[in-house]
Amino acid sequence: MRPYFLTVLGRLAEEAPARVLLVAPPDHPLLAALRERLPGAVLDLAAADALPAQRYDAALVAETLEALAPAAARELLAALRDRVAAHVVLWLDTARAPVDEEGLRALGYRILARDGTQLLGGFDLYDYKDRPDWLNSRNWAHPELWEKYRW
Repeated sequence: MRPYFLTVLGRLAEEAPARVLLVAPPDHPLLAALRERLPGAVLDLAAADALPAQRYDAALVAETLEALAPAAARELLAALRDRVAAHVVLWLDTARAPVDEEGLRALGYRILARDGTQLLGGFDLYDYKDRPDWLNSRNWAHPELWEKYRW
């Protein structure tokens, strides 16, 4: 098992999600490791073309994107991000990947770790975007300042 998988498993064990989805081949070693590390969690396995309709606390993608066409890979990543889970972690072989790092960033994913051609990326709904300074109550809806400052 890759060292950064152990890091991800340790972090998942700390967060203790109730529902976890693994998008990977049925015989992937990560499935057994997840069952061992998260004994109380509901763990489901899914294929890339058959995502479940319910929502999960976390989703992990391993050795799945490499077999997809670029458009299908982007659709899968967007569906996981938008409909399936608030936290998504993916493992990707960049030598065979249909989506490059720029494409991952465009979908809101961050690069968490890199080991040669192996890449660990992730999306977290609650911190995927930095909050700009102007987006606060100080700068909005203050009628008393309308004649004082010119915007």
